[in-house]
Amino acid sequence: MQGEGYLDLTVNMYSYEAACRDAMDWIGRGEIMEPAALRQFVKEQISRLQKLYAGI
Repeated sequence: MQGEGYLDLTVNMYSYEAACRDAMDWIGRGEIMEPAALRQFVKEQISRLQKLYAGI
C-alpha cells in the first residue's frame, strides 16, 4: 500500500534471527512497524550505536 510519502511493505523474513540481521540494513531508510519484538530489537541496536559513537 502506498500513502502520502510512504510505502507499506510486508516481508516474509523466515526467522526472527534473519529478520534482525536484515533489519539493520534498513536503518535510516525505513521504519519497522511490526512485529513489536523486531521493532524493539532495532530500537536497542540504535541506542547501542548512539552510545558507541557518542563516546558514552
